[in-house]
Amino acid sequence: MNLTSNVMMGNVGMSTYGATKGALASVTFGWALELMGDNVRVNALAPGAMTRGNELAGEFRRPNRAPDSPDMVAPAVVFLLSDLSAGMTGQIVMLMGRRLGLISHSKVLEPVLEHDAWSAESIADAYERVYRPQFQPVGRAASAYEWLPDK
Repeated sequence: MNLTSNVMMGNVGMSTYGATKGALASVTFGWALELMGDNVRVNALAPGAMTRGNELAGEFRRPNRAPDSPDMVAPAVVFLLSDLSAGMTGQIVMLMGRRLGLISHSKVLEPVLEHDAWSAESIADAYERVYRPQFQPVGRAASAYEWLPDK
């Protein structure tokens, strides 16, 4: 089991930390594939709790919200390290207080277009016509925290 963070999706002022956590997610996916034939599971946990690191970084300072204890993520650790997660590999489990989620993998969105000779203009046209509606929100604030209550 690896430890990562939803900060890998982007967070103002935490780019270097997010990059290291994104690398751990990538390692999780790669090791899961490499070890699948040996029946070894590799998953990651993206915990959310008030720690000294969060305190130093100014994290979890939302009005009317008490910080979550690190003890609250222990059940996810037990789940991932036990046979309860048998058959699950290459996944990132996020547990933040009372909220449980699964972080999606990066992927190439469909359709993948083909052209004999791409130009900057034809790429711009493809992005405007085909891909703009598929643009993804940037950063963890646009995804992981949308569903966190203020209280």
